[in-house]
Amino acid sequence: MPSSKYTELINLTDEELKNELEVTRKQYHKMRFDKALKGIENPITLREARRDVARMLTEIRRRELNAEKA
Repeated sequence: MPSSKYTELINLTDEELKNELEVTRKQYHKMRFDKALKGIENPITLREARRDVARMLTEIRRRELNAEKA
């Protein structure tokens, strides 16, 4: 059964997905910077952000491949 985050990504348009990817990447880089400087309260959020970025990139690639087949 797909996770709720993945089902949310499926319902986004291509443009919304790319915007969400950009925002999530910025948050991830900011969290990495904060972790290096002062530490973060919950390091699990760093892992979740990294995985969210991977989910979005996977969905974008899946859509590209489906467009090529059509």
